[in-house]
Amino acid sequence: MRNTLKFFFILTLGFICFSTNYAIAQDKAPTFQSLVSSGDKEYANKEYIKAKTYYQEALRLKPNDATAKSKLDNTLLRIREENKKEEQFFGYIDNADEFYNAGELEKALTEYNKALKIRPKDEYANGKKDEITATLKAEKEKIDSFNEMIATGDRLLKSEKFAEAVMQYESALKLYPNNKNVQTKLQDAKNKKEAYDIKSSEFERLKAKGEEFTLRKKYAEAISYYEQALKIFPEETELSAKIKDLKNKKNIYEQYDARIKEADTYYENRSYSEAKATYQSALALIPGDSYASGMIERINEILNDPKQKK
Repeated sequence: MRNTLKFFFILTLGFICFSTNYAIAQDKAPTFQSLVSSGDKEYANKEYIKAKTYYQEALRLKPNDATAKSKLDNTLLRIREENKKEEQFFGYIDNADEFYNAGELEKALTEYNKALKIRPKDEYANGKKDEITATLKAEKEKIDSFNEMIATGDRLLKSEKFAEAVMQYESALKLYPNNKNVQTKLQDAKNKKEAYDIKSSEFERLKAKGEEFTLRKKYAEAISYYEQALKIFPEETELSAKIKDLKNKKNIYEQYDARIKEADTYYENRSYSEAKATYQSALALIPGDSYASGMIERINEILNDPKQKK
């Protein structure tokens, strides 16, 4: 890159010198003063090569003119300064290109900016600057998104929302597939999700069995299954409340069963008054119970029928 730019720079200088000399040669008998004036004009426009040519032509007409010599010396000094700047410019461009090719975009941008301080309108340096600036902006947005995904994944993992955490880590890896840290986080989340899924499956199985025995009013069995499920997820407050309720029901039904057995014994022994009273106490535990109600009606019939008493 540097050698190519230098070649065009030297070629341009040669063309300028040729054009200026040709123009002077074509001019009809230029005077000393006109040559100096033309040199001053080009010098003011920072066209130092052209100015140098005019001052040199003027000194051919007046070789010992101190003013023309001074102007030429100043012009030569400017040319040397410009050459030094060009050398610095190409040096910065070379450094910038090396950083750019190595993928070190921020360092490359710094070098291109140094070059642009020397030649602010340089098309190549400005183009590279714009390209790198756009790339760094896009990369920053990408990094910001990546970091947000990781932070969200970490929060979800801590909250034991394993499936959601896996999705966040997978999305982050789509941006930077070779990131070892995220790969580790993703595998950890997958392992925890798998273990959680196994626990959840067993939890649901035990809960379903508990519900089945609850419907069958086999409360002891229901409580056993629910308690096993609760050991898996102790934070399930709803299940804790259900177990407490079932224990109350179990206690009531145990009392009910005991009174029914007692009442049945009285009935079998034809102690109808005692049987009726005991059935009524059982009915107080479970209002509307059809068995206790039916037995009370039967006893009433017996008590009200003299023949049945005998």
